[in-house]
Amino acid sequence: MKNEIVEVKRGKVYCTSLMFAEKMEMLHGNVLRDIRELISHNSVQISEFSEEEFVNGRNRKYKMFVMTKKGFFSLIMNTNVTPKRKEKLYKIQNNFIDAFEKMEKLLLKQQTNAKNVEWLKHRELGKNTRLELTDTIKDFVDYATSQGSKSAKMYYMNITKMEYKALNFIQLSKPKLRETLDTLELYQLLLAEEICKKSIKRSMDEGLHYKEIYIIAKQDIEKYANVILIK
Repeated sequence: MKNEIVEVKRGKVYCTSLMFAEKMEMLHGNVLRDIRELISHNSVQISEFSEEEFVNGRNRKYKMFVMTKKGFFSLIMNTNVTPKRKEKLYKIQNNFIDAFEKMEKLLLKQQTNAKNVEWLKHRELGKNTRLELTDTIKDFVDYATSQGSKSAKMYYMNITKMEYKALNFIQLSKPKLRETLDTLELYQLLLAEEICKKSIKRSMDEGLHYKEIYIIAKQDIEKYANVILIK
């Protein structure tokens, strides 16, 4: 799972020295220096930091650190800023803390779901429904292409985003959004995908233009979402 500030690696929430440097408007080299000083002075457990490599836009490898929430706190408490920048430092600190806490809650939700028999049952049903919708979208992509669409393959992503937006779900990459939904949310998504599948199929059978088909499917999903969200 990843958002603007933190990400998940090996089942733990981390942020990177690159992101820290960007948000703090610091040189990354200075951040690396500060982290190494913390580690060398035993100011923080070395397990809170892990040195890794990243590849930049020019395909060159450089060093960076990933850090846990404890590592982040240790680093920010030892970051020297001018009095004028203190207010900004507090704001950045709070943004990082919020990001860590939100991601930790999602991880906990994922772990809880994995032990919930009812959730697992709905997850399997959801997988089948998703496969059926994917097959329908494939037919729709072919249908749109035959009508002159040059970017019909984008509908795989666009339809998914459209569903998530209507249901007020924030799309995540890791862990996957579906793994962090509760049983009710999972069932709501399952029904949304069933509605979307039927809407697209019906409109194609009627021979409508592909752009109109997408609009109709979107409207059908939004109508459904409005009903369940009001409830």
